[in-house]
Amino acid sequence: MRYANARNVALAFQDLVDGTRFWRIWYVLGAAEVRQKYRRSTFGPFWITLSVGIQAFVMGFLLSFLFQTDINRQLPYICISLVTWTFITASINEGANCFIGLSGTILQIKRPLWTYVMLVLWRNAIIYGHTIFVFIVTAIAFRIIPSSTYLLVPLGLALLIVNVGWISLVLGLISARFRDVPLIVSNLFTILTWLTPVFYTIDQLGPRTRLIIELNPLTHVLTVARDPFLNEVPHLSVWMTTIGISVIGWLLAFAAFVRTRARVPYWI
Repeated sequence: MRYANARNVALAFQDLVDGTRFWRIWYVLGAAEVRQKYRRSTFGPFWITLSVGIQAFVMGFLLSFLFQTDINRQLPYICISLVTWTFITASINEGANCFIGLSGTILQIKRPLWTYVMLVLWRNAIIYGHTIFVFIVTAIAFRIIPSSTYLLVPLGLALLIVNVGWISLVLGLISARFRDVPLIVSNLFTILTWLTPVFYTIDQLGPRTRLIIELNPLTHVLTVARDPFLNEVPHLSVWMTTIGISVIGWLLAFAAFVRTRARVPYWI
């Protein structure tokens, strides 16, 4: 029994290593899927940029008027929040379907299962790279000049990807066994959008409401990936909480991966 458990741990770890090491597979497939999705389209993936831009500008001006806040602060905040939140929601929703949607490939070609999670992350990273132009245009318009705070951007984005990665892996494993999970996740995000400070700031909330919002792990993940773009340094407690979520989340995800990795082909 101990030998079997040790072997499962080794195989699961090797799966994660190989899935990351063979980056050319998910790199090429991800880029090809984005090109195929927008084939014969004039603007291609920039349609998503346009969609996010329109939503950000409408919500920015509307909420600035409703809450009597400074548009110079409100609009850039909503732009970068919405761009980051779009990456989170798309990655996690697609992550829940990563094994189900590619069941034919998984059953025919022997590849590390982590490859398919990396494919989801890379595909949405490409979209993120397009939609970030919404914030760049807004930052230029409102004269947000990059400062030393931008040195924290890579760390914030790294923590974002790390956390979205383990969440996508766990949901992908559960969804392979229970097909209702992707629908539950999709509907859950309609609620989480308002339980996460995407369109409002923590400072606008009362003590009780603020506590509820801060109990949402995605609040901290979003904050470390967003605030450096606004020349703001997230509080140390936010960084530590996000790192803690990353460590605990990956320990749980790896334990689930060790236990269920070999069963995924049978479930799908």
